[in-house]
Amino acid sequence: MISYLLLQQVYYMEIGMFKDYFSPTTTDQERRVLAVQAALEVAKASVSAPSAYASGSKTKADLKNVSQEINELADAIQAAMKTEEQ
Repeated sequence: MISYLLLQQVYYMEIGMFKDYFSPTTTDQERRVLAVQAALEVAKASVSAPSAYASGSKTKADLKNVSQEINELADAIQAAMKTEEQ
């Protein structure tokens, strides 16, 4: 399940990343690229965040989780953006 806090982080990220998202000249493929870029930014923040892990296993575990969920996160970002558009 995508964390609501992670979605909030996307919302408060650099607005510039999504400046062309709603442009009539932006293609669906370009919108997907923007959503994946945002998902990767969230993943980067998640992997770099401190936690209870004391060793390099945190990074390994985080990267494994991110790689399994990046598509779902990008889907959630696009769904949120679609809601904003309406």
